[in-house]
Amino acid sequence: MSKRDLNFGKLEIAPEVIFELINKALKELSNIDLMDGIGENISEAIKRERYKKGIKLKFSNNLLSAEIRVKIKKGINIPGIAEKAQKEIKKSIELLSGVKVNQINILVDNIYG
Repeated sequence: MSKRDLNFGKLEIAPEVIFELINKALKELSNIDLMDGIGENISEAIKRERYKKGIKLKFSNNLLSAEIRVKIKKGINIPGIAEKAQKEIKKSIELLSGVKVNQINILVDNIYG
C-alpha cells in the first residue's frame, strides 16, 4: 500500500488501485494483453508484495516496482511494444496516483493470434 502525508491528513492508495491503472494502460495499447489467471488466488504475500492476475507489485521506500506478465500478438516487435507499455504504465501510475515508480518489468509469457 502506498501511504503519504497530505496537508490535512494521510492518503493511502490500495494495491487494487494500481492494478486497475496498469490494466487500463495496457487496454489502451493494442497487441499486448495481461496473462490471465496468474496469481488470482493470492492477494497478499510476505514482504509487502501484492499479486493479481499477472501483476506483482512491491512497495519499498515509497517506490513501486511492478512485474507484469503479458502476451503479445504474433508478428509484433516485442522490445518495442514492451517499452511502450512500460512508458504508458509508468505515466499512468505517477500521473493519476502520485505513486513514484522505480521499475516496470514486462515478462512476455506467450504470443497469440
